[in-house]
Amino acid sequence: MSREPVDKRHEYPIRIGNWLPDDQESIKKWLDDLIKEVEEKYSAEKGCSVKLDGKFMVPRDWLDPLVQEFKDFVDNDATIRMPYTKMFTEVTEKETPIGTPQVQSYHVMFLLVSFIINNWAPRYTLFLLPINAILNWSIGTADGYLAFLNKSANEYWMKVLNKWGVFLARL
Repeated sequence: MSREPVDKRHEYPIRIGNWLPDDQESIKKWLDDLIKEVEEKYSAEKGCSVKLDGKFMVPRDWLDPLVQEFKDFVDNDATIRMPYTKMFTEVTEKETPIGTPQVQSYHVMFLLVSFIINNWAPRYTLFLLPINAILNWSIGTADGYLAFLNKSANEYWMKVLNKWGVFLARL
């Protein structure tokens, strides 16, 4: 169920640190375009219709090996799986200035991250770290905060960012 956007800009203390632009519509459009690109890529490659919604479960062979290792870590450790699951369910239960957030599960998050670190270089865009846009709303929840307190998970994020850096350095 999709909600209509609610203008709550005055209620949301967003963009502290300026890691994303204030303009929520530009972030939403960029993420919509990324999701569409990934859906089209995998639909064409796998010969099936791919819809990246909250019910999507990513097949193992679709992820970069490092991202799959990270996902396996999350899947197999209940103390990290719960906050990674709940940070997305928490945010889809609330209204945001853009309506229902596009990324509704960690499965979708991992597929988008896998795509980015192997295919996406910053073009003329409003921000340089696309992972921030993917986590835009979920990271601001209580469970999102808890998910990023886990040292092992943060070490995986560091490996993911370093791998993306290797990809970018080859361009």
